[in-house]
Amino acid sequence: MQLVEHFENQFLVQSENIDILHHDINAHINAMVHDVQDHAGHISAAALAVDSKLRDQFESESRIFEGLKTEFMKFLSKVM
Repeated sequence: MQLVEHFENQFLVQSENIDILHHDINAHINAMVHDVQDHAGHISAAALAVDSKLRDQFESESRIFEGLKTEFMKFLSKVM
């Protein structure tokens, strides 16, 4: 039962992290749209830095989630 709670908690944490990242990406997209509109089609270096940071966060979150999914599938294969 402890492992079931562990996975439940981890999936909840990951869901929250994904929601936060989703919000941050949407906010960044909106900021970039305004940046392009305000600067004659150019994107600032600061916006590109944020873009890179968000990409790294997305890749990290993807790896974490894939690891959790693999661990959960192994758990399921043992108990079923």
